[in-house]
Amino acid sequence: MGNSASAREAFDKMDTDKSGELDFDEIMAAVKAMGQDPSEEKIHQYIKDHDADGNGRLDFAEFEGLAAQVAG
Repeated sequence: MGNSASAREAFDKMDTDKSGELDFDEIMAAVKAMGQDPSEEKIHQYIKDHDADGNGRLDFAEFEGLAAQVAG
């Protein structure tokens, strides 16, 4: 995702409810915005792969890992 400042800006735009975490719907929209067309299963897998605290949502640090995977 480039640098952390641009990643933070992207995260903040995607965090539409301003909770500080991305939920399933926000992650789906974010991945689509990155030019991908993921299935619901793929989004659940992304969450499982990057949700370090197991709460079903991605905070900024977890999002950085997802962004790197999707962009790469």
